[in-house]
Amino acid sequence: MNGDVFHEIDSGRVRQIVAHPVDPNVLYLATSGGGVWKTYNATSPIIRWDPLTDALGTTSVGALAMDPSNPDILFLGFGDPFDVQQPGLVRSTDGGGTWTAAAVLRATYPVGTTGNVQLTAGSVTDVKVDPRNSQVVLATTDVGLFRSIDGGANFTHVPLASLTHRFFFMWSLAYVGADSWLVTGVSADIDVPPNPAAAGSFAIWRSTDDGLTWGYAAAALPGGESTAGLAGRATLATAASTLADPASTRVYLLTGTSNGIAQRDLLRSDDAGLTFLSLQVDNFHAPTNPNPDQRTLDILNDQAWYNQALLVDPADPDTVFIGGQLSMARSTDGGRTWSILSNWLPHNSENNNIDRPYVHADLHAFAVGADGTFYAGSDGGIAFSRNALSVRPEDVVFDSAHNEGLVTHLAYSVVCASPSWPAGAQGFLAGGLQDNGTRLRAGTSTTFNMVLGGDGIGLAVSNTVHRDPALQIDVPDVFLASVPGAVFRSGDGGQTFNRFTNGLARLPFLVRMIGATAAEGQYFLTFSGAPAGVYKWHVDDLSWSSVSGTLFWLDSGQSTTGFTTVDGAPIALRNLAGTGFPWLIDAIEYGLFAGTFLAAPWVLREGAHVRVDIVVTTLPPRGATLIETFADLIGLAVCLVLLWYGVKVTLTAQALGSMVLKSIIFPEWWALAVVPVSSLLLAVEFVLRLRRAGHPAPALGH
Repeated sequence: MNGDVFHEIDSGRVRQIVAHPVDPNVLYLATSGGGVWKTYNATSPIIRWDPLTDALGTTSVGALAMDPSNPDILFLGFGDPFDVQQPGLVRSTDGGGTWTAAAVLRATYPVGTTGNVQLTAGSVTDVKVDPRNSQVVLATTDVGLFRSIDGGANFTHVPLASLTHRFFFMWSLAYVGADSWLVTGVSADIDVPPNPAAAGSFAIWRSTDDGLTWGYAAAALPGGESTAGLAGRATLATAASTLADPASTRVYLLTGTSNGIAQRDLLRSDDAGLTFLSLQVDNFHAPTNPNPDQRTLDILNDQAWYNQALLVDPADPDTVFIGGQLSMARSTDGGRTWSILSNWLPHNSENNNIDRPYVHADLHAFAVGADGTFYAGSDGGIAFSRNALSVRPEDVVFDSAHNEGLVTHLAYSVVCASPSWPAGAQGFLAGGLQDNGTRLRAGTSTTFNMVLGGDGIGLAVSNTVHRDPALQIDVPDVFLASVPGAVFRSGDGGQTFNRFTNGLARLPFLVRMIGATAAEGQYFLTFSGAPAGVYKWHVDDLSWSSVSGTLFWLDSGQSTTGFTTVDGAPIALRNLAGTGFPWLIDAIEYGLFAGTFLAAPWVLREGAHVRVDIVVTTLPPRGATLIETFADLIGLAVCLVLLWYGVKVTLTAQALGSMVLKSIIFPEWWALAVVPVSSLLLAVEFVLRLRRAGHPAPALGH
């Protein structure tokens, strides 16, 4: 990795870590794209993870919460805010063994003077349960705040407003004692899809009636509304050990800048959020142990909109942790001084061999187990430390072993050996993973080594191979791999890569590529950012060349140069795929349709359809015959109705000249005619069955 070798284990991006309040062996891990996982032996050297949500229909997770009064009750909000949005919030009462049907969270906002618009939450960003009343559940989402007063069975939208806005991307909740809550959000544009990276001003509200009503609380900040206008996304964390006295509950508030590209400050309240004090944890102040990657206390760095983690030691209100882009910091004096505990790439020659324990970049979640184990969740999965709460910064140790067994990586693309490669090369397999690099399998093993760091996006290989003298195996002549904004090329099977962007315009974050073969030989395609262009590289060329040409718009009959709409708006491309056999999928689709309908009469004739005869077999012969006759009459009636409507629709399509315009083009009535033909044959068979029922065959031996 980046020129040095690391022996670590990683998994996919973490959204939340939830520790059991009493049993240190029970731990839940909520991941962005891999669902929720649970272990019952978190304190063991080798732990076993069990997936809990594979049957829910989505593995995209936004938030996970536990009822403080009952650790078997869990609330799971769908929709990772940064990738796949998915509406819904579900509840479990048995520790994740089973889940309720999803409650879809919808918010209604006034538009203009008379209208309304209804928005559906695609991401649940935080969930909290009232520690004193399990019936009250609050959830922040990308379209607002929601509240339940029946234990999560139903949720209602809670309208919020600042001095200037009424629509917010909501982020964080904190219970601060005695039915009091704080919630944060960022102002957003209701007319565009919610975007966590969009600039917006910070907003905070306070409730003293268990979330029923809320008051805008920017006045609690030093500088009030002017300070709020400079801040953006924010995360709250309550010191649990101070909740006994609501008048002095301590809560910390971590803020990014309004444009999301730096840390604004960490603030502290010692009166349950009535007033906040700036701790000046920012770019102008330094930790006690700075390093080349973390010279200041801007822990969030230029991804303040993305990576934010904040936690207070449950037993000590003065011990606070901040997680950001490259590092994790800890204060043991209530936020006055800070030390760096971890680094994303320590002991590496490219960053002056920083002497900090390894924890993957981009931190999103912290938790503390019942035994004091500290957990950190990042783009690289979960890390743990047995001593991070107590020992000196230089003695803190982290371990990545708990990632073993988790299947949660976010894969952008996968490429494998071409069928044309020799048998000895068929084990070639590579994957592009979100912030876990481009991984290449070592031989036919289960080890996947990182050959390019950062985000691994697109992958493509040639159809031809050669024998590599160093590896002594067959490797692809060309192996292309992309990262955000760049393409790299390898000719030695991924041992070395060189940047290969000659001739390309500015590339997007998601750089896709495909390989293909034509009469002129092997070539590859990719595309640039908006306005997009498609580029081609032949293996004998020195650079990429644009092949965008023109686009023909069916609706208007107009053509445009390159990827722009007819009114000049730029088009951003998101994916690229080879055509293969373009007719094959359509042929299979219509073949299955026709085969199913036309085979039905034969299946009925042979009695090969699925039958439930438990009732018929218990009846006397005459009763069974009556039921069979009744079923045949219903079948005949249904077939006659289908025959009537099938003929009508088929003749209408023929008269209109309707065509199926897919890879295979043909008159639509050809496909529709299958229905009346099948219905007619089925009707005939039902008539024959009725005749046979009226004249049963003679019994054998008579």
